[in-house]
Amino acid sequence: MIDTIHFSLPYVRGEEEVLLSSFEYTKTTKKDGIFWYTLTIGNLRVYISISQITVQGSLCKFFLGNNLQSLTYNTIPLAIEKLSDTLHLKMDDAKVTRIDIGANLSMSSPANSYFLILGEYPRFCRLLVSDSSLRYESKHKKQSHSLAFYDKMEEMGKGEGYILRYEDRWMKNLQKQLHYPEITGKSLYDEDFYKNTIFQWKGDYEKISKVGDNRLLSLNGQSFTASKAKDILLCSALSYMPIEERIKIETIIKPHLANGQNWYRFKKSVQSIEAKYSLESTSALEHELNEAITRRVQQEIDTISSQFL
Repeated sequence: MIDTIHFSLPYVRGEEEVLLSSFEYTKTTKKDGIFWYTLTIGNLRVYISISQITVQGSLCKFFLGNNLQSLTYNTIPLAIEKLSDTLHLKMDDAKVTRIDIGANLSMSSPANSYFLILGEYPRFCRLLVSDSSLRYESKHKKQSHSLAFYDKMEEMGKGEGYILRYEDRWMKNLQKQLHYPEITGKSLYDEDFYKNTIFQWKGDYEKISKVGDNRLLSLNGQSFTASKAKDILLCSALSYMPIEERIKIETIIKPHLANGQNWYRFKKSVQSIEAKYSLESTSALEHELNEAITRRVQQEIDTISSQFL
């Protein structure tokens, strides 16, 4: 499930000689005399400066030729070995500065059908980029973590069936986010680290609130106050409002609240009303997606277990 990786190695004099003699490159020089070399090796980009060598791209595409398949616990060390042989660098020792975990999920409906059930993620912005792409991004300018769901079939072109791709991307501060002291090329096929990233991939999906099929509770002929009637009406309206429309309205409201505490109270109040007056049933699409995520994680765990049989 490992896809895009960014590696970084401290520059050692002479290491660039094999690379520059084996692959085409461009040299960029700034006015202050600082320069670096840029190489394109298959789908990878390699940058060589006087302080470090960085390698960026999809490790999956590099090893398998595409990311329709997945790198597994068993094949990651082979991919690292191939990368080391190609670059003549010890990629086991390279520091990992970005890691994307992704999987292609075979579904019964078009990918964007599942966007409708994916609600908000805590402290992230939900961005419907297009009809075929949904992202969750940090509200901070410097992105260190994001999630992406998109139509893999659109990227592939015409084909049979529906494939939803879900990626969990960590771009900075990996040690803190993934709770691991040091992350290197060798870490990518360490059992504990691999399990940790797979479970975090699943856990981040589970943090996304799901928009189920809400149904009002039966009122059973009971009478109620005008205030309660207003809450029931609000709950009913929210039940049938598309998530994108709800987020737009909340975006308009938020700047008019006095402070962050009022915004928090507002959100909790609405959530309380929804919990009190509606029954949320899991939709068929949500159930299918939950099952696909769980099944994919189990496949990865089974792959690790098979190593020791």
